[in-house]
Amino acid sequence: QNLTKETLTYNNEKISYNIRQGSTKALRDPNNAVCLEYSDLMVALLRSQGIPARMPVGYAYAGSLKKSKAVADSLHSWVEAYVPGVGWMNLDPTWAEKFDMFGKSDLDHLTFAIWGRQDSLPAAVMLGGVDQNYQYEAATVSYVEDVPYETPQGQLDIQAYALFPGVTWLRYEATAPAQVAGDEYMVSIKQGNKKSTDSLGSLAPSQQVKRSHFVYGNSAWQSAEILLSQQAKGETLVLAARTARIIMWPLWTSLAVLAGVLLLITLKLIIRNNRAAQAAADNRSSVQTRQSAIDRAMSQTTPLMKTAKEINDESSTPKKP
Repeated sequence: QNLTKETLTYNNEKISYNIRQGSTKALRDPNNAVCLEYSDLMVALLRSQGIPARMPVGYAYAGSLKKSKAVADSLHSWVEAYVPGVGWMNLDPTWAEKFDMFGKSDLDHLTFAIWGRQDSLPAAVMLGGVDQNYQYEAATVSYVEDVPYETPQGQLDIQAYALFPGVTWLRYEATAPAQVAGDEYMVSIKQGNKKSTDSLGSLAPSQQVKRSHFVYGNSAWQSAEILLSQQAKGETLVLAARTARIIMWPLWTSLAVLAGVLLLITLKLIIRNNRAAQAAADNRSSVQTRQSAIDRAMSQTTPLMKTAKEINDESSTPKKP
């Protein structure tokens, strides 16, 4: 808030034409700002730090703070920042110098519209179905006795994939209600006899949270039930519920891949064994061929060896006189 106040300078004459610049242009032309630029810049700074922020637009009693020669008065805008466990806190960077309203509500600020997800809708002042561009001199305000209440509803999206026998991967996306920020959100998952709970804590309007889980055992084959709920005033308010059936094609794919790998390994083993058997057969054939050659050679030299023996015997036998 102080950074916004110190960066921008209020220009009373801008109210006469009051063209909204946005935070980026406000930084480029910091001396040409009104409440819209103060609010846009502070919302941008808060959101850049991950803090949910929005812009209420309505009537604010300004006293002598804001006077224009061309326009008697116009709508005012300020900022609300969401603090977990506390809720939406009011911040008025335009009047920060005069009013210390950090986190305080007062009767000087009356909200006509809140700009959050839509940065300019709904229109704050309509007359005959026409947006009055922040001018409310001809507008009237009426009141109702019963405060309207809309039951908050969230959204859930879940996929459950069977990866291997007895192994399932659950992936879900939970979306908080669009109407209001809140605390103590949780997601409960039941699959067979397996139960788990994820605490999501505080969520801004329509904030999305993605989580995943692995489930093992017999429960992995059963449908998954998931609930998005919120603890409010000691009660559990169910915001969304879904049931997911197991998607089987990842299992068939993994089994097919596993079967292909086993088949490839088996083929490699068969080829290697065949090559080893062929090598052994070739080795035996070679040994037999060498042995046959040796036997033939020995059979050819046997008569010669016998003749030499006979000659030796004859020479050793004494001759008769």
